[in-house]
Amino acid sequence: MSESTLSKYPTTGTYRTILQVVQNCNSFEYDPINDPECQKLYKFYIPDNPTSDPTSNNSEKTKEIMVGLLDPESIPALESFNNNKNTDDEPPVFVIDHTDRTLKFAPHYASTQQSRSQIMSQVLTTLKSQNAWPILAKWRNEKYPVYGKTGNLLLSMERAASYTFGIRTYGVHINGYTKTASPSSSSSSSSSGEEIKMWVARRSLTKQTWPGFLDQIVAGGIATGYSMIDTVVKECEEEAGLSPELAKNAVAAGTIQYFTRSQYGLQPETQYVYDLEIPENIVPKPNDGEVGAFYLWSLDEIKSRLLAGEFKPNCAVCVIDFMIRHGHINGDNDPEYLKIIDNIHVPLPMPGPSI
Repeated sequence: MSESTLSKYPTTGTYRTILQVVQNCNSFEYDPINDPECQKLYKFYIPDNPTSDPTSNNSEKTKEIMVGLLDPESIPALESFNNNKNTDDEPPVFVIDHTDRTLKFAPHYASTQQSRSQIMSQVLTTLKSQNAWPILAKWRNEKYPVYGKTGNLLLSMERAASYTFGIRTYGVHINGYTKTASPSSSSSSSSSGEEIKMWVARRSLTKQTWPGFLDQIVAGGIATGYSMIDTVVKECEEEAGLSPELAKNAVAAGTIQYFTRSQYGLQPETQYVYDLEIPENIVPKPNDGEVGAFYLWSLDEIKSRLLAGEFKPNCAVCVIDFMIRHGHINGDNDPEYLKIIDNIHVPLPMPGPSI
């Protein structure tokens, strides 16, 4: 399928280089020692043991770890919630320290993963009803996990609030590709005479986030309780009508990591990347209303769309990673090759799950 008119679709702007495309996604560097803007952020701490009792006098007190970062503008809504809960029967939920710029659960709520998740759900439901944060209008009814240093689950919270709390999030992105007979001039041709073409999704114009932008054939966040391959199979069937039998052929191809800043807050994110070869006789079909159309394009065509700003930023990074791994972008044809790689594999300051 091709597009004859592009003006009806949004873009993030145009770019001169692939590095600029990547840095549009990896747009934030956390440097709390040297960056005054980072020093203004509130660090969200949780005890790194879901069964510990923070009120006890045990000498081996559980260490608290940073799991999120909040902008100062997000704090007043939490203080207001605290004030409304400040009774003998219902103590405040959070301990907010404006000197050290930290946010913690009050001891009454901090002892277990279940207690933290339950009260967080109550907090966010209330703030949503009050229109306290614009991002909560994009409520997903999907819980995202927050992990400790050993991969233990510390908290589950509504996906829409992940930006505001700046927690590390996780997803799967599937690069669907097809090998076709190659024209000799194609830069994505292989020695076997085949050309790699990639399936690309156009997000529905009614989608809550990034409507109308280009995307992987299939992608989705990893909710609490789901494994990577479970998410791959689920999203392939829901978004593209691909059978579980085909989806299970997806090959794990590593991860990409970036730190994004948006109007809603911060998003440190890890994406588990998969490559899925799709036979020529199989055509993905929009299945759940989240995709408007699918296109099968050459890598040269996709590169031009990347530079035109047509891709959702993190999807652009995933496509670029695919192009690097398949030799379409390399040290000979892009002088910023190493900088590109550095910007798609960024260390993040929050712990992740045990794999």
